[in-house]
Amino acid sequence: MASVPASAQDRVQCSGTTCMVQYSPGGLIPAFEQRFARMYAQGFTVVIDGDCLSACTMVIGQMPGRVCATPRGRFGFHAAWQPTPFGKRPAPQGTAAMSRHWTPAVHVWLKAHGGLTPNIKLAPATEFVPACSTPSPAVIAAPSLTPAPAPVIGPAAPL
Repeated sequence: MASVPASAQDRVQCSGTTCMVQYSPGGLIPAFEQRFARMYAQGFTVVIDGDCLSACTMVIGQMPGRVCATPRGRFGFHAAWQPTPFGKRPAPQGTAAMSRHWTPAVHVWLKAHGGLTPNIKLAPATEFVPACSTPSPAVIAAPSLTPAPAPVIGPAAPL
């Protein structure tokens, strides 16, 4: 699946039907929803082996039973925002769209940690998905794939 990396910032390696997320800053919510739905339909498994931030966290609920994490895996949650000519503004509809894909455990954790804010709150990925067995060397050694022309997910900016 050559379109898994979302941008030059993403570090996602795939081998067979396993993709390892070493870093994903997130991006546009609809693009991540489409990507995870397609990956789930095609039988992919996702290993969180680094930071999976913002819209990337939707993988928790969009790929049930097909996501696991290494001890290095972390999820980063925040309230969605949109760019304006004067900076950022909150985007409650984006926050609602992301949070629909989170499990009850995520919502409980967020509430216990002060709720969503514009700032990223990092949590060990194993708080929300099972720990992986040791990934195969083929996944670890796989080169990063170049993104396909469409759909393109931009940098972490607008959610």
